[in-house]
Amino acid sequence: MMDFPCTSCGECCKNIGSGFEKTLKTDVPLAIKDLIEQFPYKLDENGACSMLNEDNSCSVYNNRPIICNIKLAAKLLHIDEYTWFKQNADACNDLIRSANLDDRYLVTIGEQKTYKEAGKDSKKGTRGNI
Repeated sequence: MMDFPCTSCGECCKNIGSGFEKTLKTDVPLAIKDLIEQFPYKLDENGACSMLNEDNSCSVYNNRPIICNIKLAAKLLHIDEYTWFKQNADACNDLIRSANLDDRYLVTIGEQKTYKEAGKDSKKGTRGNI
């Protein structure tokens, strides 16, 4: 499978603190909780990652933490990549919609729309499909 089709909206990095908080309250595998608890970078007062650049790029992208590398995380955690991509795409699209970003930022996996509301019509993300 190819890489996760990130559309570079930056919402996951801008909201990483609340995302971690929400995830830690759910029934996720201990390995994921450990990765969150070991996150090496500071978060600002709004819960955004300190490694996020103004252009929504990551200043440590090539050495980003495993929790930020969707493809590698799936492999190391022995999670089906398609399922993991789809779950992350749904989370991305929730953030994108909450931020009222243009639909061009929505993430799609394959030909399936990933937004949880099956009746919603959404455009494909700008980075293509898997």
